[in-house]
Amino acid sequence: MSDSMDGSTLLHGRRRVLFGLAAAAGFAATARTMPAWSASVAAAPAWPLWSVEGKGSRVYLFGETPPRVHDWHDARIEGLLPECSALWTETSHKHRADMQSLLTRFATAPDQPLSSWLTKEDNARLAKAAEFCRVPLDSLATYRPWAAGASLQDTYYQVAGLSDKSADRVLVAQAEKAGIATSSEFAMQDDVFAWFSSMTPAQDVQFLRYALDEILAGPTEGERIYSDWSLGRADRATAIVNAMTEHYPELVKKIVVERNRNWIPRFNAMLDNKKPAMTVVGLYHLVGPESLLVQLKRSGLVVRRI
Repeated sequence: MSDSMDGSTLLHGRRRVLFGLAAAAGFAATARTMPAWSASVAAAPAWPLWSVEGKGSRVYLFGETPPRVHDWHDARIEGLLPECSALWTETSHKHRADMQSLLTRFATAPDQPLSSWLTKEDNARLAKAAEFCRVPLDSLATYRPWAAGASLQDTYYQVAGLSDKSADRVLVAQAEKAGIATSSEFAMQDDVFAWFSSMTPAQDVQFLRYALDEILAGPTEGERIYSDWSLGRADRATAIVNAMTEHYPELVKKIVVERNRNWIPRFNAMLDNKKPAMTVVGLYHLVGPESLLVQLKRSGLVVRRI
């Protein structure tokens, strides 16, 4: 494995690729220039926020984007955090096993080269994305497709000159300073690796294709989606989930539908506390016919935009 694809990069990147599962310092040195579009990006004036209500309590819920040029901040949401009993995010930054063990156990397939998982078109797109991300293609050779996609995706954010501080990092730091309990969908990074490793071969390859789509579309397209979201416009984000459902249906079942359903018991547990809680998930979990918002309503909870 080349030095440019070390384990810490892959570990930190798992926050983002779970739809904002949102970096490692491993590629910071490669981000020498800022893209031309960065100067025009302004901080969001009012982030979309929902209240999930039941049992006489509530949970504040909102969706975060992957890293952008500016660190995430929203005065309204940050002002609500001190009154909360808990903050829930998608992943923590802790791990039990050492990184090399995690990589060997979950992320690599030394007897099945990455190229053998892929079609001729896939391999051509992979080479193009690796070139853009300044990653030697042979450094990915022993990775499973999901791990190659996750690593390239993480590197892509760094090369594009994007910030490391998405909403989860900003709020976790504030919560820890204030003594507010923090919990995560995936309690440890080990759990993220194991979850990815449980993908079927079809899901594994579809995740890589999804990651390549994002990289090859370029940062300007991503910024259009995230800027719209920050202003309460969900059409572009919805279109992404609809396209994924059409082209990568097996992946969507695991990465969107299954995980959204698994959030319902957590919300019910949070609502047992009379003090509010706050939850931040990737924005793509909040759009589409099987969104977390839809599934919360189906479970009998009251969901309203505030």
